[in-house]
Amino acid sequence: MKSAYLTASILAFAAAMPAAARDQIQVTGSSTVLPYATIVAEAFGENFDFPSPVVEGGGSGAGRKKLCEGVGENTVDIANSSSRISQSDIDLCKANGVDEIMEVRIGYDGIVFASAVSGADFALTPADVYNALAAKVAKDGALADNAAAQWAEVNAALPAQDILAFIPGTKHGTREVFDVKVIEAGCKETGALDLFLATAEGKDDKEKGDNAKKMCHELRTDGKSVDIDGDYTETLARLDLPFRLGEDAGAVLDATVGEVDKDWHLVRVDFAGGSLWARDQGLSVGRRVRVRVLARDVSLAEQPGRSSIQNVLHGQVDAIGNDEHPGLALVRVRVGDAMLLARLTKRAVTSLKVTPGQTLWVQVKSVALME
Repeated sequence: MKSAYLTASILAFAAAMPAAARDQIQVTGSSTVLPYATIVAEAFGENFDFPSPVVEGGGSGAGRKKLCEGVGENTVDIANSSSRISQSDIDLCKANGVDEIMEVRIGYDGIVFASAVSGADFALTPADVYNALAAKVAKDGALADNAAAQWAEVNAALPAQDILAFIPGTKHGTREVFDVKVIEAGCKETGALDLFLATAEGKDDKEKGDNAKKMCHELRTDGKSVDIDGDYTETLARLDLPFRLGEDAGAVLDATVGEVDKDWHLVRVDFAGGSLWARDQGLSVGRRVRVRVLARDVSLAEQPGRSSIQNVLHGQVDAIGNDEHPGLALVRVRVGDAMLLARLTKRAVTSLKVTPGQTLWVQVKSVALME
């Protein structure tokens, strides 16, 4: 895998006064910080005479807004963020009575571009990224709609490969850093910022400059730039991605080893939607693992029957999409708070009358543990 380290962002921790009417700290915010925050919360519960904090993701911006909704037992106490709290956040907090805010820097967040290990090498600059992903680019001294289809059209030194980039969604703090450190820098480097400044509106130069930068941040909506909201588990379960994974289509779940059955050489792994049995790989109880479930190994049934398939879960159909072959469909099923994909023939979809919202039994034939 080729990767380019571009910049570092700040992980910000902001806290309001905790609610006295409950005994658990409520934490929300950055998906980037979520794995770290979860480990810290568990360590807190193990080492102090208090329950482990409840930690959720959702994005830095969304977390900061929740922090500023007010005080009391129905509001959050801590917001994890991969970018600093803004003045607009502080103003919102004050308007809702959140007057005591403490921001603590706990680490650094790096932005990395990664490409397929078997693919061509990419040596990207902010100007390259901007000219590939921006909605408007500088061309012959004027702004024009971005029509670049391949990276080589952006920079002749880059591969003649179709442009396709997956970037953090707008609710994530990492996206804020990406916009400023990469897109905005590329906009300035290519001369597009000056062209935006010439047309930007505002009561003074500062406001005009801010509005011009916002115009720089507008990216393509033709499928070349794809926003990713949520963590990798949600991303891999999406049905609207502009490519197909073929036999590799499936879901990855965060799980914990809950039981080891030495007689049958199996382990039970617990995840947000229930439990699955997999082959014992010598992992101890409590070990964190990732579980890969391929769509081809998942089937759906109206009723659970006597079968060799031991992993059977109750789920609800969330969405249905086309697969690579015209006779196949991918069905996304919500199991608790997790998502699984099932590959079915379209004939089976019609026979079972599979529709979003329908409850079915999810049968998982094979599970792969990823440490």
